[in-house]
Amino acid sequence: MTTCRQKVDLEIRELLIDKAKNYLSVIAATSHLVQVNGNTEMLSKIISYVEHINNIVDKCLSLLDEM
Repeated sequence: MTTCRQKVDLEIRELLIDKAKNYLSVIAATSHLVQVNGNTEMLSKIISYVEHINNIVDKCLSLLDEM
């Protein structure tokens, strides 16, 4: 049997992962367009955004683990 706290943690994790997936999908589509146009400077910025989002997700999940 799961506690209310466990249910909330699970819901937060699922929302966080879903939101990150949405952002990454938009970034992937944008990066494809940028790559087609040959704008390597913009592509490197997009890659740094992806890394930043991954870091935020990792930190949030770590904080949830500590709670």
